[in-house]
Amino acid sequence: MTLTQAGVDAINAGTELPAVNLTAEDSAGLTADDSDTPSYVAQNDGPTIDVTAVDTFNENDAIVGQTVATFTASDEEDGVLTVANGRVDFTAGTNGDGYYAFDDENVTLTQAGVDAINAGTTLPRSVSMPPTAKASPPTTVTPRRTPPKMMARPSTSPRWIPLTKTTPWSARPWPPSPPATKKTVCSPPMPAKSPSPPAATVTATTPLTVRT
Repeated sequence: MTLTQAGVDAINAGTELPAVNLTAEDSAGLTADDSDTPSYVAQNDGPTIDVTAVDTFNENDAIVGQTVATFTASDEEDGVLTVANGRVDFTAGTNGDGYYAFDDENVTLTQAGVDAINAGTTLPRSVSMPPTAKASPPTTVTPRRTPPKMMARPSTSPRWIPLTKTTPWSARPWPPSPPATKKTVCSPPMPAKSPSPPAATVTATTPLTVRT
């Protein structure tokens, strides 16, 4: 007599096996019955947990509450293990910096975790459960260089101020020549003009002819 899969599952769940009842019959139709109950030594198998980190994400995409890992946990005797039923927690001695927190059954980033990512710190392994827990790989973050902030500084070089309209210009030597000295030339005084003599008056005399 052997166990079926249902019998194995019952044993793993800690269920007592029922009695085995058998009946024998000969050719004359006479029967005999007997039974016995198999027993086993129960063993508490440890729980199992599988933690899966999310895909790699960029440094500047990290925000508070972002999911960085998920997990599944179970036990043959107790069934599914969750944070809600108090069966899953951070492994003792880990998450001392408080980078992670639980959001239902997910592991998320805290503000301390976001600050650590922005500072280029490698995140530690996330949730686990001793003693038979499967260690989870650390969450991978791709750093993205943030350009430094630039502060304006007064410039000592000449500033070129654009003109709002076109202004004609001409080339001049540099340095500029000193302005030419204006010279005043004094001419000799002009002699005074003498008054012109009055014009002569000419009277024409016409001879008279007397007729008699």
